[in-house]
Amino acid sequence: GAVLAAPAGAAPAEQPLRQPQRQLRQALLDRIWLGVLVIVIIGVPASVSRALATGWLHLYTFHVVMGALVGLIHVFRRKLSYKQRSIILLAMFFLIGAVGVMNMGLLGAGLWWLVVCASMTGTLLSRRAGFWVSVASLGIVASAAYLFTSRIIEYPVDVNRYVVDPTSWFSFLMAASLLPFMVFHSISIVQRSTNELLRLVSEQRDAIERLATHDNLTGLPLLNLAKDRLDVAIGAASRSGRKVAVMFLDLDGFKAINDALGHEAGDHVLVEVARRLQRVLRTEDTAARIGGDEFILILSAVETEKEPALVAARIIEEVARPILFADSPLTVGASVGVALYPDHATDPVTLRRVADEAMYSVKRSGKNRFAFAKSG
Repeated sequence: GAVLAAPAGAAPAEQPLRQPQRQLRQALLDRIWLGVLVIVIIGVPASVSRALATGWLHLYTFHVVMGALVGLIHVFRRKLSYKQRSIILLAMFFLIGAVGVMNMGLLGAGLWWLVVCASMTGTLLSRRAGFWVSVASLGIVASAAYLFTSRIIEYPVDVNRYVVDPTSWFSFLMAASLLPFMVFHSISIVQRSTNELLRLVSEQRDAIERLATHDNLTGLPLLNLAKDRLDVAIGAASRSGRKVAVMFLDLDGFKAINDALGHEAGDHVLVEVARRLQRVLRTEDTAARIGGDEFILILSAVETEKEPALVAARIIEEVARPILFADSPLTVGASVGVALYPDHATDPVTLRRVADEAMYSVKRSGKNRFAFAKSG
């Protein structure tokens, strides 16, 4: 028979896991930039309009420059890498926050920008970067607190005129609504990314476990899993007083097909035989591929020899039906050796051995039939 092919090596775990993470972080960055563009479109005119109440301040010039920069980045965004756009965005957030705190102290929305900047840095770059931006933001706020409380710097406008101006409140409300929305939105995307990664990890783990326990070609269990199931079946049978049947099956005429028509034809035959075996067996029984064209079948909770005898006869009949390959019928037979627990052996190793010996006795004496084992 053909030799079992080793399963193809699994791709490194980080390859399928990094891709969705990159995609989600890229989507997050795009949406943040879109949100910043909306803030600029609404906020810059609002900021400039405050000059009617406060006079023109250097802060307004800074806002206009930042607005122009956002528009420029939006136009050329496709030419910048993810990291470049992230750093530019976070630097803008930090500068807007720092300038706002230093100019307007508690009256402005600069603190909001610093908080959002620290949050976004941890999400877009790394936790370490987010930590250091948080430290820098704390330093800015502490410095502003010292400078204002020491009267080294003072508000550049009349506070009363500033707080009664509707545009001041409009700008503050916009910052208090849009910036927290950005934070919540980034958190939701990170959560979705985490859930997606957990799903992929689970799927990978299941795939690795399946490769270790199941045949890559037929999908049937391999010998190690069949051994485990046989141990379980014997344990249950010893408690219930029932029997367990073990069958070794080897295909007759398979090598001739493999040699004449190639491995593609041989693989096609093996897959079809595996399907037929599964159709014959009950759901609680096991069919496993243990080598090229050899299979082991485990029938649990058997009452008498008659049941495995009927199953073996049915299997031989099913396997013998022609298998269509490239519009040509291929025919193989099956030699089956049957052993019963506890009639022929009381331990799984001996049970498998005597079933295997029974199968080889069939092949030596005419093939394409079944025989019961002799006691081990």
